[in-house]
Amino acid sequence: MRKQFAAEVSRLGKGRTLPSAYDPRKVVFAILMENGAELSIDTLYPFSQVTPAHVARVLGTHGIGVEIIGISAA
Repeated sequence: MRKQFAAEVSRLGKGRTLPSAYDPRKVVFAILMENGAELSIDTLYPFSQVTPAHVARVLGTHGIGVEIIGISAA
């Protein structure tokens, strides 16, 4: 999977590359927020609350942190 990710970065990264044995320290999930809403536990659908928590637990066992940010439509 890491080799595939490194290959995609090479293909789409506009000159950026990653070693095939790349180990991320953090994964950032950016969630599109509509109508200027702020990201909070109350603005996420229940499925959207459970999934990031599960992913954070799994990635945490590999020493990878997870951050979730809200982004607005430009």
